[in-house]
Amino acid sequence: MPSPSPHAHYHVSSPSWAPLSLSPSLPSPSTPFTGPISLQTERLQEAASEAAWASAHSPSSYGYTASSTPIPTRDGATISAKIYLPALTHEEKLVDGEEEHDDDDATNERKQKQKQNQKQKQKLLPILFVTHMGGWIEGSPISEEIVFLRAALQRCPRMLVVSVNFRLAPEHPFPTPLHDCWDALQWTLGAAASLGGDTGRLVLAGSSAGGNLAAVLALMCRDEGVGLKGCLLNVPVTCHPRWVPGQGGEEFGSYGECVGGLLSGEEMRQVWDLYIPNPDAGKDWKASPLLADLAGLPPTYIFIAGQDPLRDEGIAYAEALERTGVPTRTRIYQGVPHTFAKFPQLEETKRFNADIVEGMKLILAED
Repeated sequence: MPSPSPHAHYHVSSPSWAPLSLSPSLPSPSTPFTGPISLQTERLQEAASEAAWASAHSPSSYGYTASSTPIPTRDGATISAKIYLPALTHEEKLVDGEEEHDDDDATNERKQKQKQNQKQKQKLLPILFVTHMGGWIEGSPISEEIVFLRAALQRCPRMLVVSVNFRLAPEHPFPTPLHDCWDALQWTLGAAASLGGDTGRLVLAGSSAGGNLAAVLALMCRDEGVGLKGCLLNVPVTCHPRWVPGQGGEEFGSYGECVGGLLSGEEMRQVWDLYIPNPDAGKDWKASPLLADLAGLPPTYIFIAGQDPLRDEGIAYAEALERTGVPTRTRIYQGVPHTFAKFPQLEETKRFNADIVEGMKLILAED
């Protein structure tokens, strides 16, 4: 009989999560999820929650402007991406002529020269390309604002952010969400100059299913010769549960430990069935990047939750990266669930936010 997961000790609830997990407003960790997933209800609830959050947390509150732009896809459809750009500082507004106009010709000429000099000195912005969480079946760019993006943008160097709103399964199963993300990334590279982005400082980031997409995009970038500075993978999906190497049966790993709560092993299995109805297709590395040759990938940060069915495959992915020589940093947060970062009061969330900023700054550090 296979042995329990060697990482089972990470499942023990942290002191900050243990009392919160007993809240009647949250699903009980000890009550098994039996499903099926009520997709329409979940999407409506998620959309309402995101709308409420967004109304209270405008990008302007953390120094950015945001807009939506259409992006064509390979099959003739149109998706969208949310573009975040740093808001102009007072000095930059003066340089751009938005304030303090003067009628004196000499003064205006001097200001024009200042403006030109300032623009010449300005560096192009690093590009953060974001693929959102939601199990490929729900979510939006706001999902990533809630989990990490807002905290990161408040404390990281200024950057251009492109967060893609890819089509969702089961209406658009694998590989359509991945194709949409790749097409959006190609659009981003083509539009970077007009947006003020530096294609030589491109970083991929995503959470959960978005982490899966970011990991696969990194492999595709390697194969297509697209340079990356690094990847930030938060609680990523890295392998279909049927094909995790050496797991010895799903019930003996982190899938088996997580019977209820905010994400159970059974719920994650059902999410996979919606994304890839034929489990044999889960062997494709474009669905399960853990099964790919990982050599040559850029520096990667991986953030893992201890009470997450995705814990063991996240650790396995980090170990596989390390074995191939990829610079890898792994942070494991003891005894918190998959979506712990949605709870800002947790000590683990505070550490996670600091770790994200640390990772971003190190990845973007000048060579």
